[in-house]
Amino acid sequence: MKSLGSFLISLSLSLIACTTVTVQTPQTSQSSQTPQAESTPKDPPVTNTPTETAPSPINKSLQSSKQINASCNYAAGKAVGGQEINVDLCSIRVKNSQSVAFIYYLNSDQVESEADCSNRTWVTFPERQVNRPQSPATQNMLDTVCSRRNSTSSTTSSAGTAIVFDPPSNVRVSPNGAILCSVQKKTTINIYGSDGSWYKTDVCGSIGFIHADQVRF
Repeated sequence: MKSLGSFLISLSLSLIACTTVTVQTPQTSQSSQTPQAESTPKDPPVTNTPTETAPSPINKSLQSSKQINASCNYAAGKAVGGQEINVDLCSIRVKNSQSVAFIYYLNSDQVESEADCSNRTWVTFPERQVNRPQSPATQNMLDTVCSRRNSTSSTTSSAGTAIVFDPPSNVRVSPNGAILCSVQKKTTINIYGSDGSWYKTDVCGSIGFIHADQVRF
């Protein structure tokens, strides 16, 4: 009986030994570790860029004065509203015996226009508004613009010639008006009549006025 009991005990121990399994948790290598998510770079700080401000009225006036070449500018005076009127003499283009296209500035505003010299009116574009002189300035503007009609007219005949004998001599857009050009050397010029002590001439490429003291016949 003792032998049988010992046998059974030994058999039980053997079975237990066979069924006991040691499970080792595999160590995870550093290379197999789940990589951490990359951190999203932060946006650079936003700086407030100042917006360009509109020019002050003084700066705007200075800009407009630079748009007309000094040799082409004719200051006609002030409109009824107090605005300065400057005519771009270099923009004047004779269309026919009655119409003259030109550009003038009302303070800093550029105005494209066409004068009807027979009716003493002018039309502004693109609104096509018909205007009539309401001030000495706009009358001077029309006088100056319309005086250019004869400069390209084939019907204009020369009344004679004269010699600019003591240059430089100024030719003006109107008697005592702004300087149109200056004759730099002794030369013979065409004369198309007179206005008081001023003679009309086309020596500048368009009709202007030279004083009688500057010429000899």
